[in-house]
Amino acid sequence: MSYAPERTELEGRGRDVIQDLQTKFVPPLTSYYMIRQKKRTTNADEVHMLETYKEINQDYQMPMPYEAEYYDRVAANYPDETSDANYEMDDTHYSHEDTDKSAVSNDPVVVKRHYFPWEDVDDYYHPSREREERQYENYGLGQEAWLAPQDSAPGEKLDFHSFWKGEWDYHTIRLAQAKAMSSYMDLNADPCHDFYQYACGNWGIENPIPNDETAYDTFEILRENLDAVLKKLLEEQPTNKYHALSSKIWRNDAITKAKYLFQSCMNYDILEQRAEQPLLNLLDQLGGWPMLKPDWDSSQFDWVLLMAQLKLFGNDVLISEWVGPDIKNSDEYVIQFDQTSLGLPTKDYFLQPSNKMYLEAYKNYLIKISTLLGAPLDDASQQAEALINFETRLAKITSAPDERQNLSELYQRMSVGELRQLVPQIDWVQYLSLVLAHRVSISEPVVVFALKYIQDLVTLLGKTPSRTVANYLLWRFVRHRVSNLDDRFREAKQQFYYILFGREQAPPRWKDCISEVNDYFDMALGAMFVNKYFDEKSKSDTVEMTKEIMQSFLELLSETDWLDEETKDMAAQKLNAMTLRIGYPDFILNRQLLNERYKDVVIRPDQYFENTLNILQHLTREEQDRLGTPVNKSLWDTAPAVVNAYYSRNKNQIMFPAGILQPPFYHRFFPRSLNYGGIGVVIGHEITHGFDDKGRLFDKDGNLHQWWHEEAIEEFHDRAQCLIDQYSHYTVREVAMHVDGISTEGENIADNGGIKEAFRAYQRWLDENGDFNETLPGINATGDQLFFLNFAQIWCGAMRPEATRNKLQTGVHSPGKFRVIGTLSNSEDFASVFNCKLGTPMNPIKKCSVW
Repeated sequence: MSYAPERTELEGRGRDVIQDLQTKFVPPLTSYYMIRQKKRTTNADEVHMLETYKEINQDYQMPMPYEAEYYDRVAANYPDETSDANYEMDDTHYSHEDTDKSAVSNDPVVVKRHYFPWEDVDDYYHPSREREERQYENYGLGQEAWLAPQDSAPGEKLDFHSFWKGEWDYHTIRLAQAKAMSSYMDLNADPCHDFYQYACGNWGIENPIPNDETAYDTFEILRENLDAVLKKLLEEQPTNKYHALSSKIWRNDAITKAKYLFQSCMNYDILEQRAEQPLLNLLDQLGGWPMLKPDWDSSQFDWVLLMAQLKLFGNDVLISEWVGPDIKNSDEYVIQFDQTSLGLPTKDYFLQPSNKMYLEAYKNYLIKISTLLGAPLDDASQQAEALINFETRLAKITSAPDERQNLSELYQRMSVGELRQLVPQIDWVQYLSLVLAHRVSISEPVVVFALKYIQDLVTLLGKTPSRTVANYLLWRFVRHRVSNLDDRFREAKQQFYYILFGREQAPPRWKDCISEVNDYFDMALGAMFVNKYFDEKSKSDTVEMTKEIMQSFLELLSETDWLDEETKDMAAQKLNAMTLRIGYPDFILNRQLLNERYKDVVIRPDQYFENTLNILQHLTREEQDRLGTPVNKSLWDTAPAVVNAYYSRNKNQIMFPAGILQPPFYHRFFPRSLNYGGIGVVIGHEITHGFDDKGRLFDKDGNLHQWWHEEAIEEFHDRAQCLIDQYSHYTVREVAMHVDGISTEGENIADNGGIKEAFRAYQRWLDENGDFNETLPGINATGDQLFFLNFAQIWCGAMRPEATRNKLQTGVHSPGKFRVIGTLSNSEDFASVFNCKLGTPMNPIKKCSVW
């Protein structure tokens, strides 16, 4: 799970099942101090904002392949540095397809994931602006005007480039942080009554939600500022180490390919000129979309064949398939199957009468896209009705997250031959041979997580006209590909998102383009960012803090009186075996190895549609080719230039990308109170994920098996139930809905444990170093108080009602307000630091604690 909140995105990859095994903190990188102006209603504002930074040096110097200082850092087992199928990071095998980037792009967290109980990745936060390639999940920080350090002239803006280049001095950093923190606080609020109001009460006044966002928070501001930095990098012309962007030589290095992709995405003239033709050509190659062809011939239609063809482009439709580590043997790659996502965030959007408005908007979106592609309106409306009726029936046989809590019951390992006997309607050998690009034996093992769903699916398909099935399969493909077309299709998507998420206008195109480059060329863009901006000191600091916080967990474990000694010992072994990844993988600093990663991807600066398909096919092939190879647990599974953090259950690994090592989480000039209350809590959160309701099911090697004594399990459930009941009582008044204490259980356990571990580590640091310089100018607070204040302000934010409703229905994170109130009201340390009397709202008599 993750530290960061969910985002709003439609359709994620089908393989969400294993993804929950990783915990992610989420927003992409950006400079915390670069605050957006209060009014942001036009793209012209965005252009004006960036004009300030014209003086930035445009030369990006990539290290030569065998320079000594970089050669020694090359990853030992390069080419397979890509993400594991078990990392939630991509919601599906590169199905950047099954999620709508814009959907959540700037939308609240709805990364609509499948919330499979064993998803391998837990993340700290799911950003509010979701990628097209993710599903539904999310979270953000900001201020009305750009903070100016020291006594700057009126209207003077802070140069985020200078920040990332390390050009701010000690006093500038501390003053800027103090001003930011002070501006969010409501000093009229009683911290013992409502600490969120005290810490974030003025957030909404200073930070109205921009028209192109569904939520606005700390994370979103970090993302925006980072995106501005990444935009500048992608717009820089290559040096003489690269072919010019105008070159006719297409097989360029990784950096140039990333720039080509960005250039092709931003080429409005060519996009308008080509219009919908690239998609129409592809649909014809796939047999034609019946929505557009009244004379479509059903006699040649094979839904299994079409499903396999779409899988080659990263799309999981009807059935989710991927190659990933077996959750009971994390050293072995195995073929895996599960149910996949729907076209709306949850099955309730199809089945609950109260959601009729959203279902109607979804149908209208389908009709609009169909007519833009040439379908007659009356015919499109009639076929859309049949398609929606089919997907509604599909929703009925899809299991909800609360029905998928027992991973051991869902897991079924068998051979392809045995699966063929259980579901004979599907030619599994043919399907897998197409997807894997080689003949598959009937003895090949597979793992199935949704056998009943697949059996019910083939029954449903047998009762459904071929035209409707073909329409549905290709609709789920088309809805992602229209993002590669002209602005007519972006406007159609925006109309849909306005109803679904409340987003008032689409984000500037450059934001979506950067998001796509960071998804597809994550390591290339990460190399540009790290090489130019990353402070290596933050890496060593984070390593030391992680060791200290791990020590805190060991102390808490030894003090636990409800665990037997054998289970304690096994838990300690798991903690000691936990591996750490910080910043970026070393291989990206070696030009030769970085180029090797993308050598088979052809990118042209004038063919955006084809570029996307080439990347998707490459990523799909890369994942499928892992079958039969050893699992390399040292591989990185996330982009360096993102603001999030993760825990992988399959790898027993925590990961902190370069993007999160910035204010308000961390700065080398911060008081340690802020660093421990920021990145320290994130570290503790991710560590605790290894021992939450799902993490505890996996051993030190990342394998699912029972290693707890029964008495310990019962006590754990009792303690976890206390948290479930506590959070389930929290009500979001704006939408009159309760927090789902069951869906958010793992994240709440991680929040409560993480802050306890980080505060204990901070106290140990104070004992050794004293409290000198542990305060900030202008803020009347001790170091201990700043620890809790920084933790709370990370969750300052606002969200539109539509997005809030979606988040509560689909998210695995509690809303930011209740992540603060819930965690701190259980903390004896917080009550002591703020002198809250027993019985006050922030120091209740009954408290919940697992770790």
